[in-house]
Amino acid sequence: MKKSLLLFVTFFSLVSLAAQGKNYTVDMYALSNYSREYYAVEKLDFQTPDGNEFCVMALQKNGGTDKYRRSKIPVLILKKKDGNRANVITARMESIEMEPNTVGEGLQSIKPYESGFFIQQSFGDSHAIVLSRLYFDYAGKDRFRLVRYAEAYIDRYAEEKDFTEIDFKIDDNIYFEDINSDRVYNMHCEGTEIVPAFASPKYSFSWERRNEAFPSGYMVSRRYATVARNGRSWELRLPVADWEAKNFDDPEFAETDEGFYIAFDWGGGRYLWHELFFFKEIDGEPCLYEIESMLTTDDNPTCEYETEEQTRPIQPPIKISELTTEKILKLLGRGDLDE
Repeated sequence: MKKSLLLFVTFFSLVSLAAQGKNYTVDMYALSNYSREYYAVEKLDFQTPDGNEFCVMALQKNGGTDKYRRSKIPVLILKKKDGNRANVITARMESIEMEPNTVGEGLQSIKPYESGFFIQQSFGDSHAIVLSRLYFDYAGKDRFRLVRYAEAYIDRYAEEKDFTEIDFKIDDNIYFEDINSDRVYNMHCEGTEIVPAFASPKYSFSWERRNEAFPSGYMVSRRYATVARNGRSWELRLPVADWEAKNFDDPEFAETDEGFYIAFDWGGGRYLWHELFFFKEIDGEPCLYEIESMLTTDDNPTCEYETEEQTRPIQPPIKISELTTEKILKLLGRGDLDE
């Protein structure tokens, strides 16, 4: 894993960059200090609102594709003058030493962003790839400030890849030339995610069975579900299968934009129920505010199984701490608490 994290702060993979075929001669940018040792593998030419022309250029050291060779890779910002004949290096970012044979791809692209640019890099392991993006905007006086840092986590084996970006908080007044391996590493490992207002709260869910005696003295196995968040937890005492709700199955849990739902399958014979109890936080506690019921039955003229769906609001919402077994039983099967 250390090697994978090293690649996170390394902007190039010796293998992948060699395969990109995006080589530009350094001489054309009047970089006499680099023209003999380096060639450009990725570059972006752009103009800022004040009329200045810049180029961001990532350089690969000649011979750097050797399997066992290690080299430091500079990324430069050039201020273009006199048709590239008098270019000035205004800022420089240098990667750490490459370690061959690590998992990942390194720098992938340099693309336009607002009045500046963003650098996309990647690293990963056998299961997931992380796309890391550093966004720089023009701050005047030939300087570019880091205004955004985001990551996207992609499951290599998922049929549908999710490229949603997660933003991280960054310090103010970080400029391109301030970026180094330690700073990027810290942003990745110690950074705080910025959770959008519409994102799902982060809950945990578990359930267990406990033996319990009915008033008659008969012992039954009852499921207890626990929902937890931010150091608080709430417990639901669920109906006993067959004794209180026919074929009442294990609960299922998933987060939603509003909060979460707990789903129950129960019933049998000609009436099969799948019901989702939706919760959202009100005054710091999850509250049941909606139930979605799906009834599959052959109780119709054709005697074929059909599914009917119904969604109904729960007014007023019920606090999860007040949602007793008796209330759950009354609400199942499109029931009502007043019945």
